[in-house]
Amino acid sequence: MPWSGTFRCGFGGNNRGRDHAGEFFGKEGHAMTLSITAYVGYSHLFPGARLWLETSGERLEHMPEVFALEFSDGSWSSAHLFHEPGDGSWELIVEGYSTKRGTPVDERVWTVTAAEALEGGLELKLGSRLPSG
Repeated sequence: MPWSGTFRCGFGGNNRGRDHAGEFFGKEGHAMTLSITAYVGYSHLFPGARLWLETSGERLEHMPEVFALEFSDGSWSSAHLFHEPGDGSWELIVEGYSTKRGTPVDERVWTVTAAEALEGGLELKLGSRLPSG
């Protein structure tokens, strides 16, 4: 179910003060407006997990590079889609965050194994976790 409302969230699990629609504060404190939100049916990601991006775009190439990511427990992060031009592969980089129970989750990098256009959005399926850092 898509989330409706406003939020204010920082990178690295700073879930304080959700009061600005679509605004994330980057590592240097600069505000970034994120126009798309992806929804995850879990409090964390894993191989095989699916993300729903609410968008009119039908291909990954048409997605913004950075977007908000809401987990089922209400925690937030930001995600970066990265495309390797040479081999055509896609990766999803998810900034570190804390679950609502307070479990810290470090930055993670995932392969994207599938992207399917569905009515009203795009569904991504994650593959294996890659080294990050």
